Amino acid sequence: LYNTLWNFSDCDQQLATAIVHTDIPKLLVKNIINETYFEDLDNQNCYYLMKASVSIVHNVAPFPCNQSPFDFKELKSTLVALIRRNNSDFLGLISMLALSVLVGETELALLEEGRNTITSLIDHIKTALLKNDKRFDGFMIWELVNGLRCLSANDNMKKTLFEKGAIQVLIDVLKDPSNDDDIEKSIGTIWNLCFDKEIREALKSIYDIKNVIKPFENSGSAKIQRCYYGVHWMLEIKDSVPGDIWSTERSDSRHGDERKLCRFDVFISFAPTNKLIISKIQDELMRSGLKVWMNLGSGREPTLEAMADGIENSATFIMAVSEAYRTCANCRTEAEYAFQLNKAIVPLKMETDYRLSGWLDHIVGRSVTHDFSDPQIFGVSLAGLIKHVDRLG
Repeated sequence: LYNTLWNFSDCDQQLATAIVHTDIPKLLVKNIINETYFEDLDNQNCYYLMKASVSIVHNVAPFPCNQSPFDFKELKSTLVALIRRNNSDFLGLISMLALSVLVGETELALLEEGRNTITSLIDHIKTALLKNDKRFDGFMIWELVNGLRCLSANDNMKKTLFEKGAIQVLIDVLKDPSNDDDIEKSIGTIWNLCFDKEIREALKSIYDIKNVIKPFENSGSAKIQRCYYGVHWMLEIKDSVPGDIWSTERSDSRHGDERKLCRFDVFISFAPTNKLIISKIQDELMRSGLKVWMNLGSGREPTLEAMADGIENSATFIMAVSEAYRTCANCRTEAEYAFQLNKAIVPLKMETDYRLSGWLDHIVGRSVTHDFSDPQIFGVSLAGLIKHVDRLG
């Protein structure tokens, strides 16, 4: 069972989510926090159970919708202890990568307890770059960089990543990438770091990051192009737009006359994990007579400039709030732009008991939120949303 889950749990998001909706997460957590297993890791069976359990958690948890079964302080503290005890072997490294996925906006202290987890990840990437097979203890470079990318989604960790040399190691990866995954994860991490203004300035003035990523402008990979243009937007356009998401002064929306000039009634911003339900919401909004701008990913991906035009010409900005949304650089870019343009913002709650944090909390604030986390009340929530948008004019 463990070998099968270990080998296949990272092959497909649907499979990973199906695993999470069984009792398997409880078994994995029970194994990891088991003090007997931890104290007897020299025993081959105990070591295997621990290694397999942490690896499966690492495989299924990168999808934010799968993380709630693992959101336990005791589990995260045990991962920290495993990093301390096994920093240089596979168990320590996989614990490091699992923790990078699970750690939240307010949990930087956990990483500090882990004896410089970030420094270790960066050092492992440097080591992998020097090897012929571009691997460290079986891990490919993109898997290690993805640990940095997950951490970089948290504002409280951006400066720590910057100070510990993450930018330079990402540049080193981009100078000699092994595959498209290396490129996408590296530029995606840089995109996340760009949301910090001081880091953004350093990327322009010290690291000349625009020229570093220039070779990937016309990449055949849509994912790489999206990340490239995300960084380009942050460096070239973001600071030219008035307004700051951290400002406490903001009116509710544009004046009515300005709203009437918009080509669309609403712009819907969402993370890919919520695509199906958002598509259903879009259909119902259009059926009610509203003009909707939304990217469902069919055909060629729209550029950020096209999405910016959509936001500028939409009277209301609807955002599907979830952990996946908070950690998505593309979603954040859209939301901050809408906020800076002083658009009316209408949040949709996509996860039961979801707790707002960081930048998302600042943007949503006290806005009226419509609950789409429970399919049983979809109709009621939809009716409330349509009335809200109509009321905004």
